[in-house]
Amino acid sequence: MHLGSIALVVAPSIALGATLVPASQSAPPPAPLARPEATFANDAAFLAEHADVVLLQAPGAGPIAVSPALSGRVMTSAFRPDAPGFGLVYREAIRGPRVARGFRNYGGEDRLWLAPEGGPCGLFFEPGARQELATWFVPPAMDGGPRSIVAQDATSITFRDRIALANAQGAAFALEIERRIDALSRAAIAELLGRELPAGVEVVGFRSTNALRELSARPLADHALIAPWVLGQFKPSPRTEVLFPFRGDASALKSDYFGAVPADRLTVQLQPDGGVARFKADAQLRAKIGLSARGATGWIGAFDPVRHVLTLVRHTVAPLEARVPDCDWVDPNPRLAAGDVATSYNHFQEPRFFELESIGAALPAGPGGSVVHVHTTLHLAGDALLLAQLAKERLRAEL
Repeated sequence: MHLGSIALVVAPSIALGATLVPASQSAPPPAPLARPEATFANDAAFLAEHADVVLLQAPGAGPIAVSPALSGRVMTSAFRPDAPGFGLVYREAIRGPRVARGFRNYGGEDRLWLAPEGGPCGLFFEPGARQELATWFVPPAMDGGPRSIVAQDATSITFRDRIALANAQGAAFALEIERRIDALSRAAIAELLGRELPAGVEVVGFRSTNALRELSARPLADHALIAPWVLGQFKPSPRTEVLFPFRGDASALKSDYFGAVPADRLTVQLQPDGGVARFKADAQLRAKIGLSARGATGWIGAFDPVRHVLTLVRHTVAPLEARVPDCDWVDPNPRLAAGDVATSYNHFQEPRFFELESIGAALPAGPGGSVVHVHTTLHLAGDALLLAQLAKERLRAEL
């Protein structure tokens, strides 16, 4: 199966999946379901049958699968077509029936949402609604429909669409969103890492470049806060650990999104010029951590010692003076425009996944304001010494 060329198959309709269901965190959840069929090739074939898929591949690196029908997500990637994919491809959701409201979690290693989620300027709640799971929904304009392809070749695809939505204050947005996905070559990955990649190292990587532009000729109101938010859902192992390097002191870390993270699931290792937060990402307990622009290095990652895979994410860091939406469901919110620029979420029920996320600067208030946010995902395996060196250099972490 050669993946250097593009294959695009569009099904007659786009299937959606199950909504989020609350679950008790006190009862021990079942172990993650085995998915032996989920090689990259099988995931790609499933997507071609039940949604659509565009396969991209750059020289010397593994393939990636993008679904225009599923809101332009990078669904998964792998070192080889016959190897397991890294991204969650939630088959039950993709082939399930539509729902009029809520969220269909298709999965995907890179999807574009818009922040803030909740709070006074939240985009996921109607004006006047009590902000809780029962009233939470993902705006269909943001996630749920197909994206329009404006350019495409063997290594990249670009989408451009116009959407309209409003926030919890009733502030309206008319946006043009352009999203480009690039499969990265082995040489490009080596250049990004500043290292030679020996022949035995397996790699796959891709970059999403996400541009928002306000189409209205009027300035945005003070309560019209909106920014690009990129989220990647990855398949965990029982020993997967998220690694968040930080500069300065540990006050740049936030760990109480869903209550305090238990001590056995989050440790902070201090160094003279910062440190690293080590967050257990086994999809067994709902928890989330975040990092502010003040402490962000522009790199986050995860290590799976079961598969011996290092995942690195390079993301744009908003300038310290920029407004970054905070996604907490609280009103009033003292962090309204001083939110985290990188976050990681550990899920706790089916489908099992953990997330690596980044949030960009908010759109400027002036007419026709625009912002660009870049989020790059890399997976590497095959040379334990190289992985250890990269983790030390990029994540300030010992493996």
